[in-house]
Amino acid sequence: MTRKLPRPRLAVEIAGGYLLLGLLPLVVIVWMYFHASEGVLVEEISRSLSTIADQKTARVEAFARDRMQMAATLSFTPTVLEALEALRRDPDAAAFRPLLSRYGESAGARDLLLLSAEGEILFALSRHDLVGSVLTEPRHRGTLLANIFERTRTLLETEISDFAALAPGGRPTSFAAAPVIKDGGLLGIVLLEVDQAALFDIVADTAALGRTGETMVGARAAPGRIEIQGPLRLAPAGADLHGLDSDSAMGRPLERALRGERGVGFAIDYRGETVLAAWRYLPSFRWGMVVKIDVSETL
Repeated sequence: MTRKLPRPRLAVEIAGGYLLLGLLPLVVIVWMYFHASEGVLVEEISRSLSTIADQKTARVEAFARDRMQMAATLSFTPTVLEALEALRRDPDAAAFRPLLSRYGESAGARDLLLLSAEGEILFALSRHDLVGSVLTEPRHRGTLLANIFERTRTLLETEISDFAALAPGGRPTSFAAAPVIKDGGLLGIVLLEVDQAALFDIVADTAALGRTGETMVGARAAPGRIEIQGPLRLAPAGADLHGLDSDSAMGRPLERALRGERGVGFAIDYRGETVLAAWRYLPSFRWGMVVKIDVSETL
């Protein structure tokens, strides 16, 4: 025969009820405290990420301005004017190469090109195979050099090109261009090839970004596609991450940046990780930029 357990007294039941009623507000308060603390933390990290993105934007734009200023300075250099006039008559550049080489080195340029007003490449410091090419010919239409030549010749202002390959399958590059004016007319154009390593050192700088922070920059490619520029810190070995669909999880913040928007929010990156991201537009190179860090590291 089983023995029945005694029923708790009414006083104990009442005391237990009061205890639960007393603990419930405490649980709610604790939950609200942690929820509010998480919100404050997200806000602080968002501000910090936005500051880093703004600083990177300023550094990249300053880099572009410096290269354009170097090209503009060279366009007023007497040696450049003399070289353009002489090379139009005689393609032998031996007399000018040593001085032009020093100009290119002092500007930190990977190459220095001199173009005639008609679009012929009269001189190249490194890419000798380009000398003699005429950029106005149909076969060059739409190429990187033809585009920057036409824009500079038309506007008669210092310009900087998009990043693109000079030939199919080649490494993307960019040029700063400045018109060379004499007696009120266009004598030619000087081009300085941008040092990619120096530029991508700015982009890849991970200061204040912890273990999982990373910066991505991309340019418009084919419709609906974004071409990734430069190295990725967290890319798996052997992964092909040169392009993204603009409507993909990581493509959306880059697309917003390319539309000139600026903002910060949560996203899923190319590794499938949830990240907090800040996006900005880089007008000089027509790039979208996303600075991101894993949520798992920050929250």
